[in-house]
Amino acid sequence: MRKLETELKDRTLRFDGVSIVHPDAVAHALSRGLRPSDLRVTEVTEEVQLFNDNVIGADQLLLVGNEPISIPMEWQLPEAYKSLDVQGRVFDEFFKRLPSLKYTQEQEDIAVRRLADEVNEVEVRGMMDFMRTIVYVLDTFRKTDIVWGVGRGSSCACYILFILGLHVVDCVKYEVPMNEFFHD
Repeated sequence: MRKLETELKDRTLRFDGVSIVHPDAVAHALSRGLRPSDLRVTEVTEEVQLFNDNVIGADQLLLVGNEPISIPMEWQLPEAYKSLDVQGRVFDEFFKRLPSLKYTQEQEDIAVRRLADEVNEVEVRGMMDFMRTIVYVLDTFRKTDIVWGVGRGSSCACYILFILGLHVVDCVKYEVPMNEFFHD
């Protein structure tokens, strides 16, 4: 089975929206509003066969197989963000925040170099749409007054994400190496 899934109490939910259930859990899944086309059974039992014999093809329960998981890989961004100049946005935010960061001249120089290096890494690794998505999500959170956390995991080693406001860990102040985020 592919690893693009998560275990739930009574089923496994794949990230293409399909739930994998034991035949005994089909009735419960259907009663909770799941459609037969969103279910894959782990085995075809007599009850599953009886169900399939009494519904049209599109509503039949399918056996878990090796069918591909279809996840659209294009970024679903509003037009205004699809062409966003990430480097310009990051440096604009940096210079707006700079007075409140209270850096020494040496720290400021390190920060500018680090931002340039990270923007280059983002470009080289093909992560510009990822960064555009982060900007879009954060802009949406701010517009709708949604509160988010202070940071977690390797994202806290990305100075760009700090400057954009995703987390509150100042990588320059605490000398967090960028390879903690940009690792292979």
